[in-house]
Amino acid sequence: MKIEKELFPNSGKIMIELDRFKMQIVDAELDPIDVEFDGGNAVVIDTSDYKYITLTENNLVTLLEGIERCDEYINNEKYDIEE
Repeated sequence: MKIEKELFPNSGKIMIELDRFKMQIVDAELDPIDVEFDGGNAVVIDTSDYKYITLTENNLVTLLEGIERCDEYINNEKYDIEE
């Protein structure tokens, strides 16, 4: 099992909180980073707790897939998003 899943079991899962789509990703240095999908083909990355973040190719793919999943959900297409 990957160490990030062991440390942050909910990372990579999109959650809906107060009508906002949120996800936590774990960067290359094992820092948890909160992101929010705005439903406009974009993601907001909260870097306020860090001087810098180091994203892997997998992080970027996860963010792209998250954008797609949120847009599909908003457009009433079925997808697995936890409410």
